[in-house]
Amino acid sequence: MILLDISVGDLAAIADTDLTERSVAKGLEVAGLIWDARRLTADQLQKICEEAERMTARQS
Repeated sequence: MILLDISVGDLAAIADTDLTERSVAKGLEVAGLIWDARRLTADQLQKICEEAERMTARQS
């Protein structure tokens, strides 16, 4: 489903979620990372996932 010309407040009400500037900015950041990752090989993506898991484990 594609949503066009819907204000953030209306979208938040429809989705029953919080769409603050910070949460939207994080979503855009993640979308950008996903877009950039499209050119990586499966092996490169696997290595990135493994490193992300190691980083997450260190933060716990």
